[in-house]
Parts: sequence; structure tokens; C-alpha cells
Amino acid sequence: MKSSLFKKVLLVSLSCIMAVMLASCGKSGSKDEYVAVTEPTYPPFESTNDDGKLVGFDIDLINAIAKDQGFKVKMKTMSFDSLVPAVEAGNADLIVAGMNKTPSRAKHVNFSDPYYNAGQFYMVMNNSAINSEADMNSNTKVAVQIGTTTEEYLKKLQKEGKIGQVVSLNEYSTCVLQLENGDVDAVAGDMPVLDEYMNKKPGTYKTAGAISTANADDSMLAIAVSKKNDELLKKVNKGLEDVMKDGTYDKLCKKWGVTGLDHK
Repeated sequence: MKSSLFKKVLLVSLSCIMAVMLASCGKSGSKDEYVAVTEPTYPPFESTNDDGKLVGFDIDLINAIAKDQGFKVKMKTMSFDSLVPAVEAGNADLIVAGMNKTPSRAKHVNFSDPYYNAGQFYMVMNNSAINSEADMNSNTKVAVQIGTTTEEYLKKLQKEGKIGQVVSLNEYSTCVLQLENGDVDAVAGDMPVLDEYMNKKPGTYKTAGAISTANADDSMLAIAVSKKNDELLKKVNKGLEDVMKDGTYDKLCKKWGVTGLDHK
């Protein structure tokens, strides 16, 4: 009787142990999926199509890297100035948002190798008298996306009295809308993004030169990764290297009409 009872207890115990082991296996498998955050109003890098689906060069690139390295990516959207805090707090693993590496950001997140060089320029309405920064003055209003390095460049110019007001907005599309409505005189940002808007509405806008305070090194875009996950950073860098070698990167550049880095 005691022997039979002992066997039953042993079987139950073994069953519990197996259940725990299986559950643990399931949890370890979940580490193959990472949460990437972005701000979806920055075409051609990231935006939403008519069906509300996230699309863009950055989206395709991170998916190609993930496929190469054998992990999955779950995309989430939020305001640009919330991206770094989200990763630092552990609410996300990656930032894929046309973000450039700066000393201040590097204190909070790690950055991958660069994947794009985006110059910083102005865009104005086609009938504007502004053709370069030299045509701006203390009355000029310039719209920019909040939390970007472009915003920092403009604030330097504002302090120098070369422009009047820096209008910082959450979404880049709102910056362009304010330009169209005449609420601001210019919009500032990455050249590929300005090109995207100009190509959508030919003859509506024009470029107005480069931002003089922009640092050329700050124009290099990279993928941000949590400082707590060196393994993921290695995967991202290896995946980026692989997709550049196998031709995937060049295909994505052609698809989205951008000029990629020279990686030959």
C-alpha cells in the first residue's frame, strides 16, 4: 500500500517537474521575438499605408536583419521623444526610426553600425523667397520634429539670432501641414524625408539649402538597442553586414528610392 502510494506521489512529482521544464522551454523561445519601436510619420523610412500597415525602408531593413539572424520583430509606434525612454525602461528592445547616434543618446542606448547617411536640410513652399539659410532672419519660423538632432541644430541658430522661432511638433507630417497652411516659413529634416514629400507633390515645395549647424557625423542613421542586451546588438550588426553583402540592402534602397551607404 505504502509502495503504491509512493509510486503515485513520485509520478505526480515527475509530472510537475516536466510541466515546469516545458513551460521554461516556452519562455526561452519567446526571447526570439523582440519589440522594436518607431514613430511612423517619417517616409520613406517609416510610415503607415492606406491599410494602416507600417511600411518603409527601416521596416523592411529590420525584418531582413531579423530573418538573417533567426529572430522575429514586433513593431510598436509612439512619439519620437518617447523612443529612447521606452528602451531604457525595458518596454522595448530596439529603436528603428531613422535615428542618428549622438553622445547624449549613447548614454541611454547602444547603437548599431550605421546603415544610412541622411543630410540635414530645409524645405519651403515653392513660391517662398527663402532659398537658403542666409535668407532667414529673426522673424523666420521653422518647424521640426521634437526630440530630433535637427531640433538641436535649429535651437543653436535661434540663439545666434539667425532664425526666429523653432516650432517643435510630435509628427513630421504636422510640420509639413503647418508649412502648407503658412503657419511656419520652413521645415527642417533629413533630406530623404524632404525628397519623399516633394516627390508626392511636385512643384509644391523646394529645398532651401543645408542647416549650417548640422554635424556631418550626426547624419549617420543607426538602430538603437538596449544597453542591457549586447547579444542583440551583435545580432543586429551581423545581420546588417550580411544583408549588405547579399544584395538585400541595395534592393531595399532601390525599392524606397534612397541612396544607401557605399559598402562595397
